Amino acid sequence: MELSSEEKTLGGLAHVAAIFGWIGVIANVILFVLYREKSKYVAGHSKQALGLSVISVVVSWVLGLFGAGSAGLLSIGSMGAAVGAALIIGLVSLAWGIVVLVLAIMAAMKGFKGEEHRYPLFGKAVNDIGGDKAA
Repeated sequence: MELSSEEKTLGGLAHVAAIFGWIGVIANVILFVLYREKSKYVAGHSKQALGLSVISVVVSWVLGLFGAGSAGLLSIGSMGAAVGAALIIGLVSLAWGIVVLVLAIMAAMKGFKGEEHRYPLFGKAVNDIGGDKAA
């Protein structure tokens, strides 16, 4: 079955939305609900992108908690430890953002081309959610 240009565009845009944290979560939930019966291709891409969005938000939230904890070091008078911890958390957050950006761009390119995509590490698990093994 030939994919329409709309399906290819939505498949790619699902991954682009994943870059934007909570906006990506909301956009991909809506996209999945609207297209789960109409297009297995769009639903599969939106489900994968939703997985990336949720993981990205959770990791960012955890990193934020560690960052807030490092600020707590200031209250006990350890300026060096607080600055060191904040620097490490900042670098890890930057690296995480770059990883999410690269993964999403690579997946979006496949989506726009009409190719299937599954993220490494978590893509199979995300695919199995809901009992649908498509994509």
